[in-house]
Amino acid sequence: MIVVCKLMGLGSIVQITPLLTSLRKRFPSAHLIFLTRSANAELCRRFDVIDETLILDDRSLVQLAVSLPGLLQRFWLVGVDIFVNLEVYSNVSTLLTILSCARNRIGYYLKPHDMRARGIYTHMVYFNQNAPIAQVYLQAARCIGITELHQGLIAPRIDPADRISLAEKLAATGCRFEKSNYIIVNPNASDLRIERRWPIEYYIALIKRLYELHKDMLIYLIGGPGEEPVGAAVTGLLSLPAGSVSDLSGRLSLPELTLMLDEARIFITNDSGPMHLAFALGTPTVALFGPVSPEHYGGAGETSRVLLYRRIYCSPCVHHFLESPCRGDNQCMKMIGVDDVLNAVETLLSGIGRPEVDSRLHYSSQETVFGIQRRD
Repeated sequence: MIVVCKLMGLGSIVQITPLLTSLRKRFPSAHLIFLTRSANAELCRRFDVIDETLILDDRSLVQLAVSLPGLLQRFWLVGVDIFVNLEVYSNVSTLLTILSCARNRIGYYLKPHDMRARGIYTHMVYFNQNAPIAQVYLQAARCIGITELHQGLIAPRIDPADRISLAEKLAATGCRFEKSNYIIVNPNASDLRIERRWPIEYYIALIKRLYELHKDMLIYLIGGPGEEPVGAAVTGLLSLPAGSVSDLSGRLSLPELTLMLDEARIFITNDSGPMHLAFALGTPTVALFGPVSPEHYGGAGETSRVLLYRRIYCSPCVHHFLESPCRGDNQCMKMIGVDDVLNAVETLLSGIGRPEVDSRLHYSSQETVFGIQRRD
């Protein structure tokens, strides 16, 4: 039995698929289990490479105590050969690693003092924040001698029933749907780090420009549960003809979202979980980065995507600070202009050339010196 544990991050789970495929190729008869939280279960069950998805309920200490015995009993009765803990900050996943009693226990470390966990793990892998995240995860396969590595992302399975449910939902909400003739815009990024969001007023200006240039194409806004206010804020200030922009925030299931992304002409998004889904599907994508480096999470070099990023003095920051130096005034995102995004969109739609990349390191703007905190 092989257990791969990742509790947080829809996008991270998509980036784990090369590791899962590599483990499957090396150990074809092994029972491959993915251990995660309930919010990720629907996604994991759409990856055929995973034999079984186990759910850890960690919403409270009581619920964790209730769900833990069943998991451990499963591990102890069958016996775990390899346990891969892909969390870097989670004490819960470390505890699970210990209690799994696996013969091979693989974990990650960031700082020298993390090496104190060497008594817990048989293999410890440095979590290199400058390397592509899929390669960071594949390092767990390399450390146990796997040399035949799968490099591409795997998209979640789309079933025929998903197309039926999507069509019914769009019809019920009054949204028009024209296959492959629409643009999807995601103005959201999870509340985990809101600094990843491009300003709403920029999205409003962008959508107005897109409408003027592509009146033959529909524009859809997307967002997950709880992100409906963002979509409402955008659509409420657009003043465009009815039906030209449809807000689907909080309305789509994960399979329905996957299907819409798969058939979109282009996808414009912040660094977010849907961005990684689009990468796996090969959907033409304009992705906006700021507090996270695209070298780490963007998969640079793919022709189907344009990664917009301004290298400013304090970026990337999210992996180094609980509170970003800017305290929410995300200049790294604000320096990406509407014209920059529009140019990237037109380049991908035309299939000709690549946008010019601004690789300069910016130390300040006209109003802000980057990376400075002053006493309140």
